[in-house]
Amino acid sequence: ERALAGHLEEDDWVAAYRVAGELIDAEPRSIARHQTRVEVAAKWGESGPLCEAYQALADAFVRLGSADKGVAVYRRILELDEHHVGAREALRRMAPPSREEATPEGFIDFGAMVNDDVGPRSTRMRTETTNISADENETFREALAEFKRALDQNLPIEDHQTHYDLGLAFREMGLLDEAIGEFQKALRSPEGRLRTAEALGQTFFEQGRPAVAEAVLRSVEQGGTEGDAEKIGVLYWLGRAMEAQGRGPAARGCYERVLAVDVGFHDVMDRVTALANDEVRE
Repeated sequence: ERALAGHLEEDDWVAAYRVAGELIDAEPRSIARHQTRVEVAAKWGESGPLCEAYQALADAFVRLGSADKGVAVYRRILELDEHHVGAREALRRMAPPSREEATPEGFIDFGAMVNDDVGPRSTRMRTETTNISADENETFREALAEFKRALDQNLPIEDHQTHYDLGLAFREMGLLDEAIGEFQKALRSPEGRLRTAEALGQTFFEQGRPAVAEAVLRSVEQGGTEGDAEKIGVLYWLGRAMEAQGRGPAARGCYERVLAVDVGFHDVMDRVTALANDEVRE
């Protein structure tokens, strides 16, 4: 511990990273040890060691039975390096097996809206054919309403993963009200609560409702046993929500916690610098 602290004080990231790894070897089941190495790698600023530290943290979560946390960290690795072999392989192993099914006539495969590249899902629903209108907006609204009716009739409320995936798909399409509804359904599950709250808070923020976003994000930021490495997205959007409400110092506190974990996360460095400059001018 003293050796690690000494290397950190001297900004000797190579030695600090090595010592952090030795501490993990001594306590391989300690999540705190893995998180410390992630923080060291983030301060070092090298993507290779950071991805390595993140993968070791994710692997530890999986071994200790916290697969959902492991998935969140694997996805964070892919944000840093979309071609990272280890993270992609881990997510493929954890994905549910695909089911090769013929699509009966009269069915539409809505699963295509929510699939990602780590494992196909199948969500088939029967819908009536929507009449094509000369008004494209009206046709789209009718198709969307029909799709939502099919969801209500065919998608179990307890299928939290699919509700989450649909929320992401709706948000990508700019359908924020629909995305919020799906994320709120997914949030009823304790599994994946951090990522779902982050997605819901971000969507409220994009909708121009930062106070609501703050309430959602605060509910998970203050609870749970997770460290800042797992809460990094929650902390970032919490900072954005507070900054949008004119609470710069509080927002800066969140951003600095993000920086301590990952200096390259989104535009957090620029935001900290801008807020610091604002405080100097005041």
